[in-house]
Amino acid sequence: MHEDTAVVVGLDLGDRRSHMHAIARDGHRVVRRQSVATDREGLAQGFRGLPRCCVVVETGTHTPWVAEHLGALGHEALVVNARDIAYIYRSTRKDDRVDARKLAMLGLMDPPLLRPVQSRPLSVYQDLALVRQRVSLVRARTQLVNAARGMAKTLGDRAPRCSTESFARRAEEGLEDSVRTALQPLIDGIRDLSTHIAAGEHRIQELCRTRYPQTRRLTQVPGVGPILALSFVLTVGDPTRFRRSREVGPFFGLVPRRDQSGARDPELPITKSGDNLVRWLLVQSAHHILMKSAPDSDLRRWALEHTRIGGQSARHKTVVALARKLAVLLHRLWVSGETYRPLKETQE
Repeated sequence: MHEDTAVVVGLDLGDRRSHMHAIARDGHRVVRRQSVATDREGLAQGFRGLPRCCVVVETGTHTPWVAEHLGALGHEALVVNARDIAYIYRSTRKDDRVDARKLAMLGLMDPPLLRPVQSRPLSVYQDLALVRQRVSLVRARTQLVNAARGMAKTLGDRAPRCSTESFARRAEEGLEDSVRTALQPLIDGIRDLSTHIAAGEHRIQELCRTRYPQTRRLTQVPGVGPILALSFVLTVGDPTRFRRSREVGPFFGLVPRRDQSGARDPELPITKSGDNLVRWLLVQSAHHILMKSAPDSDLRRWALEHTRIGGQSARHKTVVALARKLAVLLHRLWVSGETYRPLKETQE
């Protein structure tokens, strides 16, 4: 892997400036060591004159566009999870120049040990931005609604009970004139956010229909809508990267951590590795499957059986386990092309 590159470069990305440390494969000779601007022109200048390089870079805010730009320059980006490199992030004397050198040395020794992350095209991140924008807008709307409700109580009134989607309309109809006038900026902000959220949901549905038709297989499952289906497809990328569907659970951090030593094997929380958004959406769908109004299915029956004894603690663990099983099911439906049968195990 990466043997065709003549130079290994450690690139420590910063928000304004990045540090690069280039080492030749033959003899570990330092080829270049400098600071460059964290933009396309700065990277182009930094790598100008170098032969094809293997560039080791940590995951971060700038990583997607940097990896794509390095590929356009003719180099190969090796993206590694920053948390997997304890040699760097646990160092008591962190320094950007030293970190760049460490990345180069690690890439020179044995790249597979770095557990490289599969890079995705920048267009995928652009499509994922639609989902992330919606999540941020929904959270912002919820905060504004809660603020309006609290202020209304302080002013001696009470906002009507309703969904956040209909809050602006119901608040204008149900609040006293003086209270409505005082809260009008909040109500207008909530209305504007609802408009943007609805428009974003429409774009997500259109994206699923036109560019990612495989999401239809995933939305067969009750509780799985276009938002989760699109996020799942974009984050997984190539479904054949997993030999078995069971590997998808660990990929999204839905399996317990392990710290076994001798007879000691404590029960630990989940790893929470991988994409936070998809993991959160899977958990939300698991809650939906457990709702009283949810349709009957093998997943629901399994979850209800495991929550029957143990109280709230058992329910929390079951929701996480159900989210893991849901991820496995979605991957299986995707790669097999099967039609979802909610009571498949029961009928067999």
